[in-house]
Amino acid sequence: MSFTDRNPLSLSMPQHNLKQLTKQLERDWNDEEEKRRCEKNEKSNHAEERGSRNSNNNFNNIRGGGGNGGALRIDNVLVEDRPKLAYLTIEDLKKKAKPWREFFSTDYLRKSYSVPRTKREAYARFDRNVYEYLGNYRRCSWIIALALLYKKPKAIAGGVIILKLYDVLQVLGQTVAIQDSHKTVIQFFLQVLIWVVSIVTRVFASLSMAVAVVFTILGLHAILRRLDAPKPTKRNGKRISGVVWETKSPREMNNANNRGGIGGIIGSLINRNKTQRRT
Repeated sequence: MSFTDRNPLSLSMPQHNLKQLTKQLERDWNDEEEKRRCEKNEKSNHAEERGSRNSNNNFNNIRGGGGNGGALRIDNVLVEDRPKLAYLTIEDLKKKAKPWREFFSTDYLRKSYSVPRTKREAYARFDRNVYEYLGNYRRCSWIIALALLYKKPKAIAGGVIILKLYDVLQVLGQTVAIQDSHKTVIQFFLQVLIWVVSIVTRVFASLSMAVAVVFTILGLHAILRRLDAPKPTKRNGKRISGVVWETKSPREMNNANNRGGIGGIIGSLINRNKTQRRT
């Protein structure tokens, strides 16, 4: 703040006092501007701290559940309202398959499967079941895909050929020894060859059908399987759908037949007929 032209104050004040006044006004103006700048910086810093604190809280709520505030009770199980499949890691993808009796819940079929009542319940079942039994679903997908493509050897051969051609394209794109014009021509012919192989072998149609069937079957299983499905019970014999099939030795069967009653009489008659046939 300086006076370049003649100032009216100079008519009533000496020049020395006028210069001191202008310097004082400039210092006050600069101090006020510095104060405003500091207040603005403090407000922006506080806003950034609040934003980072809120983002950390949101991340903790998503990753760690954030208590039971966002939890839902589905299938008599307290489920946190956050997806697990969105945070899969490499270690999760390498999960081993769990016992198949536990995966299919063959011991208690009626208690283990039901139709979800809401979309939220269906999504929660799908998310938790796929995350928990990822190894089983991975094996099932391979088994179903191979079973569907078993009678289509042309599609399998076409898929192998197309993968090899894509490898050649990738290597060709990284080579420097071939000129750009020749490289473009070779890449064009390779792409045409891939297109012809895919049409002749119908590999993409077969793969799309296999993927659709795999996702349909495994998706229905993940949605219909309850989260509170009972674990398999360890008992003698094989338990299938609630029925225990026990294996007995011939000596145990003879002892059971000789205990008397109608069963004993029938067993003795059967054994007598067997001995008569042998003689």
